[in-house]
Amino acid sequence: MKTLIILFSILATFSIYSAPDGDESITKTKLQETISKIKASYEKVDTLEADFEQVFFHKAYKRKKKSSGNVIFTKKLKMKWSYKTPEKKYIISNNETLWIYEPENEQAFKTNIKGSELESAVKFLLGKMDILNDYKIKLKENTLILTPKKESNYKVIYLKLNKDYKIIETKMIDNFDNENTIKYKNLRINKDKLSKDFFNFIPPDDTEIIEKDKK
Repeated sequence: MKTLIILFSILATFSIYSAPDGDESITKTKLQETISKIKASYEKVDTLEADFEQVFFHKAYKRKKKSSGNVIFTKKLKMKWSYKTPEKKYIISNNETLWIYEPENEQAFKTNIKGSELESAVKFLLGKMDILNDYKIKLKENTLILTPKKESNYKVIYLKLNKDYKIIETKMIDNFDNENTIKYKNLRINKDKLSKDFFNFIPPDDTEIIEKDKK
């Protein structure tokens, strides 16, 4: 699950494309100013909750799949995605174990997040990774455009900002031109006090558990 959002609280400076004449790209100074405002916007955020609408477009089959629900992130690299439509599904991580629970199928997929590519993705989303060495950054209007410098599963990532410099939309385009877009609405900052077990998942009885790391 590499869908993403959320903050760039540790980012400072970025590489920028050299743009041809007439390009609408903002100057390096404007980009750095925007990044500073994003950092300030997320500085005191411990938990972030939002409702989301997700659209996955499969390029080869020209099909769209729409999903919706709510998500909660914490700065401690914990998260919980609760899908409500088209069917219930939960993606939960306590920064050690990742669970994908599908109630209708009575199945739960379990994997170790430590040292995995997914852990890197979560760190990226939560501002725990310095992306200076991995991405070129471009700012166009209210959207950051990230292009990998190195080989990656994605060829471009778009991060749209609101007037408060919070990320409200992500769009990720992979190497097959499939598009994964997530819009975040009704952002709630530090609103709910979460229990210490909130991100710990215990499968219901009669759930088939599939461990992806098990040999």
